Amino acid sequence: LVTMLMPLGMWLLAVLLSWLVVARILPPPIQQLRRRMALYRPGDALTKPAASVFAAQEVVTLDEMMERLADNVAADKAALADGLEAQRALTREVHHRVKNNLQIIASLISLHSRDATSDVETRAYRAIQRRVDALAVVHRHLHAESEGAAGIALGTMLSDLPVGLRHSLALDHQPVATSIHVEPARAVQDVALPAAFFVTELVELAVHCDADSPINIQLAHNADRPGTATLSVTSSGLNGCAQRMGDRYGSYERVLTGLSRQLRQPLVIDEDLGCYAIVVPVIG
Repeated sequence: LVTMLMPLGMWLLAVLLSWLVVARILPPPIQQLRRRMALYRPGDALTKPAASVFAAQEVVTLDEMMERLADNVAADKAALADGLEAQRALTREVHHRVKNNLQIIASLISLHSRDATSDVETRAYRAIQRRVDALAVVHRHLHAESEGAAGIALGTMLSDLPVGLRHSLALDHQPVATSIHVEPARAVQDVALPAAFFVTELVELAVHCDADSPINIQLAHNADRPGTATLSVTSSGLNGCAQRMGDRYGSYERVLTGLSRQLRQPLVIDEDLGCYAIVVPVIG
């Protein structure tokens, strides 16, 4: 009887041992490792597993490799964070130096304008200074963009532009009356810079045509064209300005045409309203 039952007993023992290996030794460490990896986030420290005397050596080796990989990822993430902070510091320093250079250029222009022997030369110096100031305004907002904001805030930038323009133009004319109506919108640098020069040129043109006429600067989203907004400068002084200025109008016209080409949008002129408008792409 023992001889007959011995193979059956050995078979049952083998089945029991196989079940113990499969159900109790291999799956728990693997499942524990899977749960730890599911909770893992790049840069976090991988938690240590509970010690198990039944864990297979292959599973232990795999767990150790995952711990080393997690440590390497955490070290790389810290290095990237340090590099990003160093890059931001360098960018801030570059912006600071450029801002100082623009201020030096503006001061030199103002200094040389004092030696002008005619009103024409003085106005020319101040016109150049207004464009340098416009570039400085864009650059100041570009620095804010590099600090994490998505794009340059067109509304804030367009609100800052007339401040310097009023001061500069008031030296040649009566104080300029400007009103601004802008909707919140952001744009990339390649759009913000020509938009700033677009406003600068038109405000100066309107003042030269009729210094007593108020100027309205407007930025409004286009409901029929998502992702765009219409930038316009309106003044009754711009009505018939081309005829009154003669050849001087040609230089402004060339600049405005070049800006419209840079923005890849047509320049729309309403002579009756004295309105110059152009569509600009915006982020939001």
